Amino acid sequence: MLDVVDLHASYGKSAVLHGMTLHVPRGKLVAVLGRNGVGKTTLVRSIAGLTEPRQGQVIFDGKDVTGQPPHQIARLGMAVMAQGRRVFPSLTVRENLDIGRRAADRGRDGGGIRWSLEDVFAELPVLRERLSIKAERLSGGEQQMLAFARILLRGPRLVLMDEPSEGLSPLRVRELHRIVARLRDTGMTFLLVEQNLPFALDLADHVYLMAKGAVVHESDPESLRADEGVLQRFLSV
Repeated sequence: MLDVVDLHASYGKSAVLHGMTLHVPRGKLVAVLGRNGVGKTTLVRSIAGLTEPRQGQVIFDGKDVTGQPPHQIARLGMAVMAQGRRVFPSLTVRENLDIGRRAADRGRDGGGIRWSLEDVFAELPVLRERLSIKAERLSGGEQQMLAFARILLRGPRLVLMDEPSEGLSPLRVRELHRIVARLRDTGMTFLLVEQNLPFALDLADHVYLMAKGAVVHESDPESLRADEGVLQRFLSV
């Protein structure tokens, strides 16, 4: 579904990615772990077209999308759940959800399973209860659930998730875990960037560790759990 090949990216003269290469199979969840400042968010932005790579390729479902505008990549079926709960604060929950539905109605070259509002409310009943409330009045966890619901209404085939558990209560983390696991099991593909090690390893089919803008280790999650040396060296665990 996704191949990142020798990707380099910079902000001005500051190089951030130094030859990132990874593979995300269709219907799997691949996790990218690493300390703060190693380039994880830049990786997500470069894949989604928000930061233009200096070198390398991003291949999405067989198509070279390197350097394409974000809206064109999104129409192919890629969605980003950005760090920081990117909801529209002055709009109500209903209006935020309507934006997700309208994006799907405009169509793409190929889509995944598109959720209905009733599907969303069945999994996230708190959103039904908050429909008329402005997003800025929601708790942090509720805003994160709203951001995720808006993505599900679009029916993407690949979801890039940047630190989705950050700042969430244990209850909301478990809720998010349950929904992501269900979606992965029904065939949706995920690239998960995370610092919450138990959350990521419990969901992942394969794991990459980043340091200084490059992959320094990859394995299945069970092997990583057992490798105390690698965990200590690259994650301080």
